Amino acid sequence: MAMHSASSSIHPTIHPVLFYILAGPYILLWLIPAPAQVQSGEEIISTLKYELEEKRNQVHRLQDDIEKCHVLIEDNAAKLKDNEQNRVELQEQTDRCQSSVRFWKYLFWLILLGLVASNYIAPKMI
Repeated sequence: MAMHSASSSIHPTIHPVLFYILAGPYILLWLIPAPAQVQSGEEIISTLKYELEEKRNQVHRLQDDIEKCHVLIEDNAAKLKDNEQNRVELQEQTDRCQSSVRFWKYLFWLILLGLVASNYIAPKMI
C-alpha cells in the first residue's frame, strides 16, 4: 500500500475492484427483485375478476349507505318541519293562555275592588 499523506483520510481504503467482488452479490440481490411466482394469464384474470367483484361490492355498500343517509335526511327534515309547526302552535297556545290569565287577573282585581268599595261605601250610605 502506498503511504498516505497527512491530508488524506486516516481510514484504510479498499480498491474498487475488491469492493465489487465482495459486495457485488449483495448489491445484485438488492437491485434485482426476487423471482416471484409467475402467474398464468388465467390466474391474473381470476385475480382481477375477484378484485373487480370486491370493488363492485364496495360500490353497492356505499350506494346502500348513501340511500340510508338520504332517507335519514328526509326523515329528519320532516321531523324538523313538524317540530317547527309544534313550536308555532305551542307559542300560540302560550300567548292565548297569557292573555286569558291577564284578563282573569284584571277581572279578579275589578271584582275585589268592587266588593271592597261596596263594603265601605254602601254601609255608609244607609
